[in-house]
Amino acid sequence: MRRIIIILIVTLYSYNVFAQEPGNNLGKTLEQLRINNPDLTYDGVENGCNKYFHRDVDEHGGTLYLWYLYNNSVIEERMYIFDDNDFPFDFYFGMVETLNKSPYRNRIQHNTYWYTYYFSYFSIDISSGIMQDGNRHFTMKYKYK
Repeated sequence: MRRIIIILIVTLYSYNVFAQEPGNNLGKTLEQLRINNPDLTYDGVENGCNKYFHRDVDEHGGTLYLWYLYNNSVIEERMYIFDDNDFPFDFYFGMVETLNKSPYRNRIQHNTYWYTYYFSYFSIDISSGIMQDGNRHFTMKYKYK
């Protein structure tokens, strides 16, 4: 009886932990990516992976999404936000605050503007800064551990 209760507790805890992890596209196929991003553009091969992107741009800046697929499965996902105002910094600090409030405390703070967070099967690198042209940027990268 004890064994069943312990197994039940561990199972429920594991389910709760995975339910609280940030969503991502790791492991999805190209066909699954195209459902939410029908205008994906192929951008060649990089480090043995097929690279695809989607870009939303206006006169002030924009967002660039990149996916790296190996054997038709996403192994890395990136998002870049660039703008000529403080939106990327605000987005960065909002992400840091949200992730710091999560039950996952496995993180490394490399410096004020760069963190790595570790989850069950993936990690997230987030950073922010100012580019050479003066625009601000925010970068978030999901990848398998």
